[in-house]
Amino acid sequence: VHCMERYDFVCDRNPEKWGRLFDGRMCISPMQLYEMKSVVVFVMLGNYQEVIDELNKYQVECYYFGDLYLNVYDKHHNVSWFRENEKEMIDTLDIMADDRSKQIYTNAICSRIAPQFARLTFHDMEEEGEYFKTGIFRLHDAECYVDAGAYNGDSIKSFIEAVNGKFEKIYGFELDSINYQAMASDKLIANDERICIFQYGISCEENLSSIVSNGTGSHMTTGGTEFVQLICLDSILEKQRVTFIKMDIEGAERAGLEGARKIISYQHPKLAISVYHKLDDMWKIPQYIKQICPDYKIYFRHHTAVAWDTDCYACVY
Repeated sequence: VHCMERYDFVCDRNPEKWGRLFDGRMCISPMQLYEMKSVVVFVMLGNYQEVIDELNKYQVECYYFGDLYLNVYDKHHNVSWFRENEKEMIDTLDIMADDRSKQIYTNAICSRIAPQFARLTFHDMEEEGEYFKTGIFRLHDAECYVDAGAYNGDSIKSFIEAVNGKFEKIYGFELDSINYQAMASDKLIANDERICIFQYGISCEENLSSIVSNGTGSHMTTGGTEFVQLICLDSILEKQRVTFIKMDIEGAERAGLEGARKIISYQHPKLAISVYHKLDDMWKIPQYIKQICPDYKIYFRHHTAVAWDTDCYACVY
């Protein structure tokens, strides 16, 4: 990240941008770039392969930002690791409900650990409509929606838009105090008596945890600067009707699902669960959902041009 703050130029094929300043840096043409000596290029595009190929043709040293990110995001995985996980990975492929899910599951994993075998980039897999407008779920006027990892209320508002303001109840959970205050200050959320929000972390046990406050990336950790109460959805929503659970809690999704096992087992809510924070969540989360209730149909969709926002969707119809 620090090296990205010390770049000297930006480059674009659009002549209208040449000579203009972007973030204080001059935009140059590709030909100006190719004439430079001792230059390194960081490619910041979702659809990057064509640019990488052209830079290689002109022997310009270049690195795709996503690859650099994944070198930190995923630890090194060797052959023995793959052999150890191979059966579970392949078995999970077999439970996917449609070909698109199988395609995204396979290519998302390959793109993260062996991009030379991926047939699609994250950009190729990117779809709009995360959580509510994928075409997988049928939303109705009496949804009771649980937002675990509600951030500043953005996904709550997206849900309200998706159901045209017609719903029965919303429960929002956010562990970061800054994010929670932003959500609580939102007039659409604050003025609707059907919406209940809580500053809790979601987990499989009730405990205190330290957290790192980092906007959308706030998460539980040891040695954090702030402490938050952890709760189980099964406990706090024990007597409540739940029809939809969205969960994006920065790598704590498996624990969160474990703490919602009763709700999932008995009420069969629609599920939209982030699986990109930990590589093995790609197969462990859908397997766990099927373990709770074999009737769930499992879908995968991907929603950005880079590694994050691969989601597991599950429903019983």
